[in-house]
Amino acid sequence: MQTVPFHIAYLLTRHECVVVPGLGAFVVSSSDRETANRWGILSPPTRFLEFNPEIKHNDGLLADSITKEKEFAYKEANLLIAQYVNNILHTLDEGKKVRIPGVGTLYSEDNKPLFHPDKTLSCNALNYGLTGFSLPFLRDVKQQVKNHPENKIWASIRRKFLLYLSAVIVIFIAICFIPTSLNTGYISPVSTQYAGLIRFLTRSPVVKEPNVNSYRYYVIIADSPDQLSAEKAAAEFQSQGFENATILLSDGKYRIYTNYFEDRTEAEQFLIRFQKDYPAHADAWILEQKTKK
Repeated sequence: MQTVPFHIAYLLTRHECVVVPGLGAFVVSSSDRETANRWGILSPPTRFLEFNPEIKHNDGLLADSITKEKEFAYKEANLLIAQYVNNILHTLDEGKKVRIPGVGTLYSEDNKPLFHPDKTLSCNALNYGLTGFSLPFLRDVKQQVKNHPENKIWASIRRKFLLYLSAVIVIFIAICFIPTSLNTGYISPVSTQYAGLIRFLTRSPVVKEPNVNSYRYYVIIADSPDQLSAEKAAAEFQSQGFENATILLSDGKYRIYTNYFEDRTEAEQFLIRFQKDYPAHADAWILEQKTKK
């Protein structure tokens, strides 16, 4: 009797409607919603499964699939389907539930057949193993690179280098073109001015060091009591499309954050948009943490 439910699940991977004569039709529909497209999260297409008890006519699709696999006569396949349907209807009349693997569960309320799809549907078999992933916008990547503390430090080092290089070039020009009395027994005014010029150009330039003690503002979406739980939670968030979900150890607690910023205003604006787009994470909050290099 497992032949019939197997072929129902198999046919749903290839057809949008599979009729079980005398019972109803399982109808596949595609999602018309875009999953978090403004956040750059790309997810595989999702298909949904519904049950329509009004469509009961025999279109021959299910019986034909059984005859090809079992080498039954068409009439024998229809008898097998009819026997399977009678068993389902009898079970529903007793108030029990009937589960079709890879399809869902049938049950009855007020003499009406109802259906609840499985979490893992056969109609989504072609998407098996595919998960959502994050593809951040270029403007966000540029902003993170610009605000990174290491980039600020390198910018300061480049400024120092250019100042020293300029001083060396000026000294070289002065040596080549400024006339001085080197063979006389006195120090000429030109020589004195030249020496003062050298002292001025070779002194260490005053460059304000970047403030390496800064703050980061993390958008926290979950807390975990220990590292193992945090790792599992982060992996689950990543499988849901939050590819940037990362563990943060703060004050002895393990927290999961989805993004961080160097500017608090940007973090607050991101949090407002995030809570609006993901109502399930409306309890997300901002953690301020001082960073030291």
